[in-house]
Amino acid sequence: MTDKPTDYAAILRAGGSQLPLPPEWLKIGAKIYSPKYGIGQITAVLGKRLIVDFLENPTPVHFPDWQIAINQKQIHQRDSKNLQTKKLKQPEKSNITSAEIAAIPRPVFQTIAQEFLDKLVAIKNTSPTPGKLYPLPKDLPITLKNSLILQNITELYEHQIESLTALRKELDLCIFTPTASGKTLCYNLGILESCLQQPQTTALYIFPLKALALDQMEKLKKMASYFPENSVKIGLITGDTSSKQRKKLFIPNPPNILGVSPDLLHYQLYKIRSKDGEGWRNFFQQLRYVVIDESHTYRGAFGAHFANLMRRLKMAVDRVGGNSEKLQFIFSSATIGNPAEMAMR
Repeated sequence: MTDKPTDYAAILRAGGSQLPLPPEWLKIGAKIYSPKYGIGQITAVLGKRLIVDFLENPTPVHFPDWQIAINQKQIHQRDSKNLQTKKLKQPEKSNITSAEIAAIPRPVFQTIAQEFLDKLVAIKNTSPTPGKLYPLPKDLPITLKNSLILQNITELYEHQIESLTALRKELDLCIFTPTASGKTLCYNLGILESCLQQPQTTALYIFPLKALALDQMEKLKKMASYFPENSVKIGLITGDTSSKQRKKLFIPNPPNILGVSPDLLHYQLYKIRSKDGEGWRNFFQQLRYVVIDESHTYRGAFGAHFANLMRRLKMAVDRVGGNSEKLQFIFSSATIGNPAEMAMR
């Protein structure tokens, strides 16, 4: 026992002195090698814990004890002998000829072949397969069918028929096909069909870019222009839309189909309980479809924020008397390789 005050700083220094110091090459910012993860950069050394950001791993790797990691040869100094002995053999010279590369139909793929020439073993060009076309479904609403015919659309591609069938079964939908392959028609058909059959149905289209929103909503309005007057109401709200125009859009009833940006939706969810939010409350109460166009853009921090925005949207739907469990989410993109994984996130 002592009457002197406790010296917490001394305790911390004593505790810290018991921890062994890492080697010079194990410092923040240094690059190391792991037989399992490849080349990586140290982002933090917290006592014995080592955190490394590897180029070939999507998330940082945590080593609970850097001493054990070194002893078990889980990590090496980048220029150590251990690393040098694990270098792969240099690839042999490619047998691919310039004529084979020139025969590749698209210049962009020719450039890729040139860049990876030392790794190519063979080149094979596959001729494009024409899409399968089917007549317009007989059970389409006559109004919708006439609209398609007046736009010279008398047949649908296989993926458009499959999409319509999936939406009718109340399933979520991921559409990832090349540009100009008729993606928008995949979901516009099913949504317009629902709006015609159940006039109170609403759909929310979310676009990351204003120019894209303007283009897509114009296509929708053109298709609806062949419908009977006021049968399907379509609207778009951007940062340029005045408060007066926004209120007018929800009078006397909210639009069946509404296009917005993520930022505008975020703003509007805060105002849903306000006096001016009655139109939005009615819209969310009847909400059935959520279309997420160019869904590949929602990644990283932006993607994390967007995922939370979708959770808030579902909560708002339930709060105003809707049913978030019945929402059908539709993801659309031309440039993504793991659609199912992305949609689940």
